Amino acid sequence: MFQWLNRLSLGRGQDRWFVEALNKDFRALEFLALDLELTSLDPQNGDILSIGYVPIIEGFICPGEGRHCLISEHSGVGDSAIIHGIRDCDTDGGHTMGDALAELHEARQGRVLLLHHASLDLAFLAKHHTCYRKLLAADTMRIEYQRRHRQGQPLANSLRLNQCRERYHLPTYKAHNALTDALATAELFLAQMSYMGGDDKMTLAEILSLSR
Repeated sequence: MFQWLNRLSLGRGQDRWFVEALNKDFRALEFLALDLELTSLDPQNGDILSIGYVPIIEGFICPGEGRHCLISEHSGVGDSAIIHGIRDCDTDGGHTMGDALAELHEARQGRVLLLHHASLDLAFLAKHHTCYRKLLAADTMRIEYQRRHRQGQPLANSLRLNQCRERYHLPTYKAHNALTDALATAELFLAQMSYMGGDDKMTLAEILSLSR
């Protein structure tokens, strides 16, 4: 069923614990919901302005362990400030990219990364560390895409984070703050798992297959 997982090797950015976790129910694992605020949607020319993340431990979100880091190293906020509200002066005294990635690396140890539109954020992170180039992550956007596709429901313009949350009757949060969006992603993920699996086992392998 998951032939693509047979090609997984420890040399592709995954630790041994990750491979051993593939057949475990997601409630027995830890996830790290992650979000980035960016200067553009182009990984080649854009920069990361902030990183936010919050852990999910055994099916429960731990907001008290969340983290929000502004990044001081970028080429200028530009017009993207209209979207996320971060100004150049807001990042003065922020983290260097190296320090922020070191903190993220520590936070994600023993955890599965969880993002909304993972390919975009991982492409930006891969500019700064090669481990993110082939890192497997759960993706709430792709999970929602697969669910709606299987049900024959419309897909166009329906996969933004808040649009996805509305279908599960989750509250609307002000978008484009990295920590708030990470929390929103974590809540969406748990709602998706409840809707799709209920009390039945949902393995990491199944989640990753839906995230492709």
